[in-house]
Amino acid sequence: MKSEVLSRRLDELDFFHGEEIGPEHFLYVSPERRKAFLENPYLESPNDICEWVGFADGKAAGFNYSFPIRVWADGKSYRGTTGSCLNVQEWARKTDLGLILPAKGVEITGKDGIAIAAACSQMAIPLHKINGYRYFFMPRYIALWKSRSVVESIAPRWVAWLLVPIANAALWLYKISLRAVVFFKMSRYRMEDVGADDVDAVQKMAEIVTSDPHRFREDHDVAWFKWHLTCSFSKDGPCRGSLLKDKKMGDVVAFALAKRRFHAKASHRGFRDVWLASIMEWGCVPGHEKELRWFLVSVALRYGGTCDATEFATDDAKMGAFVRRLGWRQVGEANVGVKVMKKFPFFGDSAVKEQSNWRVRPGMGDNALS
Repeated sequence: MKSEVLSRRLDELDFFHGEEIGPEHFLYVSPERRKAFLENPYLESPNDICEWVGFADGKAAGFNYSFPIRVWADGKSYRGTTGSCLNVQEWARKTDLGLILPAKGVEITGKDGIAIAAACSQMAIPLHKINGYRYFFMPRYIALWKSRSVVESIAPRWVAWLLVPIANAALWLYKISLRAVVFFKMSRYRMEDVGADDVDAVQKMAEIVTSDPHRFREDHDVAWFKWHLTCSFSKDGPCRGSLLKDKKMGDVVAFALAKRRFHAKASHRGFRDVWLASIMEWGCVPGHEKELRWFLVSVALRYGGTCDATEFATDDAKMGAFVRRLGWRQVGEANVGVKVMKKFPFFGDSAVKEQSNWRVRPGMGDNALS
């Protein structure tokens, strides 16, 4: 089959390639995603490219969204790009669209930035590697709050019917015990919600990110936080922000962003109809690393009543060891792919390819919005 790729601009969301795009169309952009694209603070024009559409034998067969981000390197912010929702219809998967669609997306950087691809599927990772991405991996930890999805994946229905109440009772005791420990450990502090219009709180979160000593990171500045507290690609809503404050002094010592999503199918392990909370971004004022660990546990527990589990991924070995001691189970890995463009000032610097030099978070790329 003959294939080609065309760019789609933000002003072409309702009509594209001479065809009206309605909710039933393959290329339909949901109201949530449309809002997030249009409110992206890093847009240079309301007519920026938002999608690459692949055609096979003249028929739309795949797409990959593309939008600008910012990347921080040695004290300076640079333009970057990320992609979202690489999708090639099954009948067209023998074409080269799965390879060239994500490759086209990086052209939006102007060939002088960095492209980031986060939370890629096992099918997409090899394609991105061929396109020059280097992958960083983080162990992924799960705190289980409800047992139904796990038990049903490993036991016959009648056995699950008997086991779920027993397992849930044990998990309830675990949650109560963990809450008691967190209350004792965090007695000097209080947790507060953060809204996009809370100027001081958002500024403080951005300052904490800036204080991180890594040479490279996705630039999560004030505009990024406001965007992610307001917009989402999902009907389940945007990220929820939290601050940890000293009760006596009122000083902010840590922050976190988390999201809640419904998954009809959560993984290849057969988990179905799952509500999953995910901690996307976090940080602390230097010297408060111990408080940060317990704070993140507190954030995870906030979802204990409404979600089946909370996931958390980090390349911080001490943090990983901490949550394992609390009984959180390591399940696979999260990933972030980075492609350094040839005209980027650090292209020839081997340090940019080393994970230890990067501040890595699950919320990079499109993942906190998805």
